[in-house]
Amino acid sequence: MARLCVRITKNDHPTDPSLTPLRTNEGDVVCVMGDEHVFSHAEMNNGHYKIVEMPGVPPEDVIRLMAHEEDADGKMVKRRKVKA
Repeated sequence: MARLCVRITKNDHPTDPSLTPLRTNEGDVVCVMGDEHVFSHAEMNNGHYKIVEMPGVPPEDVIRLMAHEEDADGKMVKRRKVKA
């Protein structure tokens, strides 16, 4: 089973708005783990993330949700290509 950690709060850059696309933001999958992973108390209860369990779905099938977007030169221009 895949377990997704999804950001549920804004995460704008505090001083440079042009860097916000390079940070994880609302709806972005922060990490994909297998069901054997135990998230810490802080990860589960800090109000920034939601853990989404996907029974019957192997982590390999959803890892693409963590892909970032690059420009023609291979420079990251957006932290996540796809939102969950």
